[in-house]
Amino acid sequence: MNVDSQGRASGVTYLKDGKTYFQPARVVMLAGYTYENARMLLLSRSKAYPNGLSNNHGQVGKHYMGHGLASASVSGVFKGRRLNLYSGSIGQYTAVDEWDAPNFDHRGLGFMGGGMASATMESKPIGTAGTTPPGVPRWGSGYKQWLAENADSVGTLAAQMETFSYDDNFLDLDPNIRDDLGRPVLRITFALHDDEIRSALYLQEKLKEWITAAGASQIWTFPPTEYSPNTHAFGGTRAGPDPATSVVDRWQVSHEVPNLVMLGGSIFPTSTGRNPTESIQATSWRAADHVAKHFHELAT
Repeated sequence: MNVDSQGRASGVTYLKDGKTYFQPARVVMLAGYTYENARMLLLSRSKAYPNGLSNNHGQVGKHYMGHGLASASVSGVFKGRRLNLYSGSIGQYTAVDEWDAPNFDHRGLGFMGGGMASATMESKPIGTAGTTPPGVPRWGSGYKQWLAENADSVGTLAAQMETFSYDDNFLDLDPNIRDDLGRPVLRITFALHDDEIRSALYLQEKLKEWITAAGASQIWTFPPTEYSPNTHAFGGTRAGPDPATSVVDRWQVSHEVPNLVMLGGSIFPTSTGRNPTESIQATSWRAADHVAKHFHELAT
């Protein structure tokens, strides 16, 4: 992204079919998803923003969170029941809110969070850690025999855990790895903290009770651990009233660049235990409406 002599966004430079183009703009709305929002800002250095666009307060990339980075799950075999119908989608499931953060008494539990628990659709064993019981081989005749007897009868309960923002969980530019254009890729630094571990272990016990009551046998689970980043990623350009601790204001307008607007999960100050899609749609609509109503003010 480009800035003018006043430090305002002036447009974007992009590559298409091997050619470089510049698109001028009076207002720039950045919607590159959590990871690319942070990366594009960090890569957009100038005299006005030597550490990256909108990053003079050092907040770009900070307070990273992600649902896929902490979860609790329990699996079990439902003997004689065909649960896996191979319909192609895992998007259908039954979810309950009883153990999401505000919905139960946390006194004496030692954590603040929680999560949305769900009975997922079509849990297919594939020979990787967690999808078959610990005692089952992950290859060979023993694995094949277990699949023949149980593959279509595995059910899984999972909790989508809330993760909190911490100073030591963040996004920055990798000092060594480059993309095809020679620019640094984004690096993720993340570790589970005590709150997330305790809440995941608590939810696992609730899921064990649930799956047992549903009739499962041979139940198994694994300790909470860091998982690969996924689509439910938040933070990096979070919203807030103070430029010293946030990147954008309540309207998602940059504190430092008055005609730059951020969209997407990167503006979230918290993750919650819920799916983010509708919240992203709502906040993006709200930000676009604000730009439309105040365009002259933002653009000048």
